[in-house]
Amino acid sequence: MSFELYFAGSPVPEADEWIISNKHNRLYSYLNDKSSFRRYINRGFEGKMFVDSGAFSAWTKGHSISVKQYIDWLNENSKYLHLFGQLDSIPGDRIFGASAEEVCRAGSATWDNYLFMRKRLKTPESLLYTFHVGEPFRFLQNALDWIDDNGKKIPYIALGGMVGKPRHVRDIFLEKVFSIIKNSNNPDVQVHAFGMTDFSLLSQYPISSADSTSWIMVGAMGNIMTDFGVIPVSNNYKGDPQHFSHIPASQLSPILEYIGEFGFTLEELSETPNSRILFNAMYMQKKSDSLTNIRKKTMFRKKLF
Repeated sequence: MSFELYFAGSPVPEADEWIISNKHNRLYSYLNDKSSFRRYINRGFEGKMFVDSGAFSAWTKGHSISVKQYIDWLNENSKYLHLFGQLDSIPGDRIFGASAEEVCRAGSATWDNYLFMRKRLKTPESLLYTFHVGEPFRFLQNALDWIDDNGKKIPYIALGGMVGKPRHVRDIFLEKVFSIIKNSNNPDVQVHAFGMTDFSLLSQYPISSADSTSWIMVGAMGNIMTDFGVIPVSNNYKGDPQHFSHIPASQLSPILEYIGEFGFTLEELSETPNSRILFNAMYMQKKSDSLTNIRKKTMFRKKLF
């Protein structure tokens, strides 16, 4: 089973060029990134495109998205799109949260929106139903049991609401989700994780794809991602006790070697956020490729034995 990483957010020019040249995957927000999406299309981008509705961002800003206009836009651009998220319903208030009743109403509205959109899309198989952390699991079970008029099951679903949740909460949620999937009428459904690129969890569960903006945010905040952990390298953060300048020379050597494998120097990464963002993108893609290779080897061993 392969794994697909989708780079989300608005990258810097260096990362843009690297993604386009290497045909990596991009996730765009219908609400915020339509101009960036068009720029990639005009460049003849050959990677996979995933469009998210932007419902959560709209909810945080008090905006609304027209489901009919979203459907029209998806149909107009369907030939460029590999996957797209449905317009889901976000319950309650960002500050005060949501009641159990509001969560259930939102879960029902999300499912209704999925069916409404599916009937009106040129490529309905590319539409992902979204199940959220905190919703009753009967909504997930219902989606897995559903079949269309041709007897086809939902091929791909998405999991939302994991952004900002502690690791143990995400772990418990994923364990329950995949237990339900395994014992359902649709055990081979593919699963996308919105905003979740914790590779320790991605290696633990058969998640088909995921996206994240962390590669941008971590770099912009002066840090790089490594197998040694997130390391502050910006010259602006030398006061941080975790800054690379405080790492003993004996421990710094393998980190410098690791950085060099990606074609960077510590000086570059310490001076420019664009370099850090590109480095983080390259690091995450390497982790993604490694995860795919591990899964392929595991499947090969299972076939042999």
